[in-house]
Amino acid sequence: MNTTQLLKEFQRDGYLVLDNFFDTELMQRLHARILEHFGDDPAFLHTDEFLEKAKTDVIPWFPQDESRGDFDRVDDHDKLRELTRALLGDGWQRLNCMVMFSKQGTVGQA
Repeated sequence: MNTTQLLKEFQRDGYLVLDNFFDTELMQRLHARILEHFGDDPAFLHTDEFLEKAKTDVIPWFPQDESRGDFDRVDDHDKLRELTRALLGDGWQRLNCMVMFSKQGTVGQA
């Protein structure tokens, strides 16, 4: 992983596309956990006021708050930490993972 190049891309584009960054087995397991949590058509939990202010139509989930250990592997991923440090600097702090389910989108393959 060339963090210097990735940092330049992020500064230029404002985002990064990281193909195959996590191993396939992990992505498949997390995909299954996400579908298990949300199902095919999850109950929508936000008010119209929230949606208007947020300008979004997603349902957030914080799996680590529910002791979902599978998501710890993302949080503990060395390359992700290295890249995050390069992008945000040494003062960044880890927070729990957040999964966002879009009512209008579809769940794709990792």
